[in-house]
Amino acid sequence: MNKKPVAQADVQHTLLKHTAVYGLLSLINIAIVVNCFTLSTTFEVRYV
Repeated sequence: MNKKPVAQADVQHTLLKHTAVYGLLSLINIAIVVNCFTLSTTFEVRYV
């Protein structure tokens, strides 16, 4: 009746899911920041 390994595997699986989601979100955030930065620099170049 030892259920520890199963629980550990479940926790690891959940952690992997969260890590993947967090990694995707941070990539999206980086992309948004880069896009905003690029937009602001192009606007500045246009006005100059």
